[in-house]
Amino acid sequence: MIASSIRPWFAGALLGLFAALPALAGPMPADALNSAVAERHLVPAYARLATTTAQLQATAEAGCDRQALRDRYREAFLAWQGIQHMRFGPIQVLSRDFRFQLWPDKRGAINRHLNALMSTPDPATLEPDTFAAGSAAVQGFGALERLLYTPPPDIDPDWECRVIGAMTANLARMARDTLHEWQDGDDAHRLLFADASEGNDYYDSADELSARLLNNLHTQLERVADQKLGRPLGTDPQHAAPRRAEGWRSGLSLDAIRENLAATEALYRIGFQPRVEAALDAQIVAGFGDARQRLDALDGPLDALLADPGGWHRIEAVRETLAELKLRIGRDLSTALGLPLGFNSLDGD
Repeated sequence: MIASSIRPWFAGALLGLFAALPALAGPMPADALNSAVAERHLVPAYARLATTTAQLQATAEAGCDRQALRDRYREAFLAWQGIQHMRFGPIQVLSRDFRFQLWPDKRGAINRHLNALMSTPDPATLEPDTFAAGSAAVQGFGALERLLYTPPPDIDPDWECRVIGAMTANLARMARDTLHEWQDGDDAHRLLFADASEGNDYYDSADELSARLLNNLHTQLERVADQKLGRPLGTDPQHAAPRRAEGWRSGLSLDAIRENLAATEALYRIGFQPRVEAALDAQIVAGFGDARQRLDALDGPLDALLADPGGWHRIEAVRETLAELKLRIGRDLSTALGLPLGFNSLDGD
């Protein structure tokens, strides 16, 4: 039911994006493409995140209606998935990326810190600056998901509501500040994308910036294939572990991956497609299309599919398709454009 209500958004977003692509036709210098990525992809995605987290905060402030909060949570969480691939720039200021979402949480930090927060009510810990300076484990979507879908037993409803209010306000504040730093003023980060050269405080050249964007595209595909699908899949149907999936409590695991795929395809189409020869472009576009078609054919939540051997193999087919696409991006596209992938930021996850 969730997927059926959300999928039209993906289709509309992709149609809108691709309708704008003719403006990018023909040879374009790297700095123009990087600027287009900022203006057409990154800033709109951060604006969506700011809007949805503000609505989530407003819903929390209006009272702790759990269903209303869950509805707004879905919107905000999926907006985050649409920009999760961006791993540099203002999102790294004050460790916002980890504070938005600490995942995978292999050491159980979220449960540990959340249980401590819930068991010792202290209003001082919820003051905005204090909360923002505290543990990242209780600031992001992971901790909020636990409270909204699998809350600890025997907690004070009033304290729970206050904690949810602090979490949603913190998410909205981070999203608002990130968007502001991207789009506003003479030092807006989007302007740095248009003039990446010696003297730019962040990017020495347009190709260096393009390489970092390519790294983000490749890394997100790897994250989806190896972590978001590979971890819950296990080695075979008998060893599937659905609770290792991102967003399993809210049932948003597959919708999150659909967002990830739409976002990485948008980044490729805007930032790289105009530089790619037709044969390689056709292969990459077909790879995105194959993965999208396989994802859209999945019916039901991830945990239900993994519980059935047939469903497990369909999920594995999606993983293999994404792994092949990741390889084509990391090997063929990187080589064709002469852009090194550089450091893999997933090595520590």
